[in-house]
Parts: sequence; structure tokens; C-alpha cells
Amino acid sequence: MKKIALAFFMCVFFLPGLTIYALDLATGVGLRINPYLEQLTLTAADYEDAYVTNKWLDWGIYAFFDAKYIEFDLSYYRALAGSYEQSKFGEPFDLKTIYKTYNISYLELALLGKYPFTIGPAGQIYIYAGFAYKFNLTADYGYKENNGDIPKEFRDQMKIKVGSGFDFHVYRNIFFRTDLSLGFLIITKEWKDRKILLKNIFTNLSGLKLNYGGFGAELSLAIVYKIK
Repeated sequence: MKKIALAFFMCVFFLPGLTIYALDLATGVGLRINPYLEQLTLTAADYEDAYVTNKWLDWGIYAFFDAKYIEFDLSYYRALAGSYEQSKFGEPFDLKTIYKTYNISYLELALLGKYPFTIGPAGQIYIYAGFAYKFNLTADYGYKENNGDIPKEFRDQMKIKVGSGFDFHVYRNIFFRTDLSLGFLIITKEWKDRKILLKNIFTNLSGLKLNYGGFGAELSLAIVYKIK
């Protein structure tokens, strides 16, 4: 994961020097809401599917620099709600923990490739895809309900983002921007360790499989200034 992050940052700091940044420049700030989950699904012959699930809801503020075909985002997030749950395993493995999220925060950098479709003076539709890397800033949380989960204090993670949006003209070089994206999380060491632990615990089950999935949605609203 560290090598992937290093390569990501090299791209972020290298691309501003490309001539593509002479195209249709814009900048702006906005708000975001981001629900997402991570889940391990355990399947086996003659065994009901069991799950390990983290569910989160974050909100954030972000700033961006847009060069028509490339966009760089810097986002600051804080958690609104979070929970950890193990279900369908049976006792003593089933549990659920609900967090107090007063001091969980992250910083995220995103690099996106975009393709715009101009629809006249009213605005512009665009689609995009790229990568984002989230850094943990603070993870000092409490509990509303604690049934013995594994504390999650290391939250650095990369995801793949795809989405589309719309820039709506307001006045001269001022636009409103709204977009909706889907994020597909790349598995971290924490979740790999959970897979190994469950595999060792349930090793006697025939046809045992453990599958990881992590994904979420993100709705963004921003005000945009077209530089040129």
C-alpha cells in the first residue's frame, strides 16, 4: 500500500507541469457526504453465509483544481456515524459495536481523469474516473455500544472512483457543480488479517471461502470559478 501511495503522489505533483494544465482552468470549494461499507462474507458448504461489516457515514469539505481533462481534489472528512458488526456466525462470535464519532477525521487526495460534454450556455456534463487516497488524521473515538470489536485506528486506504456531474452556469465565470461518484475500496492489511483469522477459526468447514468487498457513494455540491 505504501508503494501505491508513493506512486500516486508522484503523479499528483508531476501532472501540474504538463501542458494540459493550460486548458480551461477552474477552481472551487464544496461539501460532500459519503456513506460506505466494508464487508467480509464467509461462505461454506451446508453453512449459512456469515458477515463482518464496517458501516460509516462521513461528511467533508473539499477544494479542487480543474484543468478540463484532469482534476485534483483535496478533501477533509469527519465521521458522522459508524458501526462494526459480526453476524450469522453464532455465539460467541456475533456482536455489534456502535461508535461515538466526535473525533474521527481524515484527509483525502484524489486525482481524476475527466471527459466533458458541453450542452450550451446552460452548463456542462462530465464523467470521470481516477484514484483517491485517504489519510487518517485522528481516530480517538468512544462507544455508544461496545461488544468487543477490533479497534480501527489505522484508516489509510486507497480507492478507485468513478462518477459523473454537472456544472450549472450562474453568473459570468461562476458555476454551481454537483456530482455523484462510486468508490471501490482496495483491501487493507487490517482486512487481510481478518480473513486469515476467520480462515484459521473456521478451517474445518468444507468449501470455505472469504470474500472482501468495500464500496460507497459520494454526493458533492460546490461553487466553481472558471479561471479561463
